[in-house]
Formats: sequence, C-alpha cells, structure tokens
Amino acid sequence: YSVNGKNGVWDFGDGLGVQDYIFGENLSYTYRDTGIYTVTLLLTNEGNCNSKHQTTVCVESAVRLFAPNAFTPNYDGSNDVFGFKGFGIDDIHWQVYSRWGELVYEGSNLNDTWDGTHKGKMVKQGVYTYIATYKPYGIEEERTMKGFVTIIY
Repeated sequence: YSVNGKNGVWDFGDGLGVQDYIFGENLSYTYRDTGIYTVTLLLTNEGNCNSKHQTTVCVESAVRLFAPNAFTPNYDGSNDVFGFKGFGIDDIHWQVYSRWGELVYEGSNLNDTWDGTHKGKMVKQGVYTYIATYKPYGIEEERTMKGFVTIIY
C-alpha cells in the first residue's frame, strides 16, 4: 500500500528472521511447520515515509496422493505400470479389483506398482477399481481414496 515503496523487509512471523523487500520481485517463502502466521511488510518510500501491511496465513500439512486413470502394460517403456505417487504420506496400503470384485493386485507402499498381471497372466483390457488406505505424516486418522484405472493394450 506504500506508494513508490523502494526499501523494506518481509517478516513471515515464524521467528526465523526477515527477508529484504525487492521491488518487482515475486516472493516465495517456505514455512518449516504448520500453524497460523502473521506476515508483515514494512516499506519506506523515497520521502522516508513508512508503511506497514499485515496479513494472516494458515499453513496446513501438504498431503497429495495421485493415481493415473489408465496405463498400457505393453512393455514399450511408457506407462507400463500402475501405482501411486504422493507427498506427505506416511503409510499406504492399496488393492486393485476386477469388475467382478476379485482382488488382482495388492500394494503396501508408494514404490509398489502393478504391471497388469494376475496369477502370472496379463489381465483383460478394461476398467479396474482401486482402493487405497493411507495415513498422512503426523495424522493418526486414516484416509481412503477410491477410483478406477483402465488397462489399454
């Protein structure tokens, strides 16, 4: 809000110091922990007039879990397996079921991948259901993600 503000500092409210304000520069800051913080910008313009602007931010735990909706297990090196990618995940257990409810694959971590086989044979092209039960870091409550994945040959 300071007209022609040239010099200043950002205080991100986490007690870790301040960062210089640079006119026209996009700002980026990473908090080390979750919480509610007051971000303050102190500016001085060419006439030595000072201004202060504050806003409150709420930093929540970043949890992301992703599963593709299709894969092509044809061993061409591209999209040959199905699996989960995630951030902030402490533990995961997941299953893939046929359209008749038969368990065709079970994974126990984010590194497990399904290559489209069941009992040593390639499954039929089509839509399969997955269910993933996972725990985010620092949270005791389990979460569930359900969806569909299509095998395309």
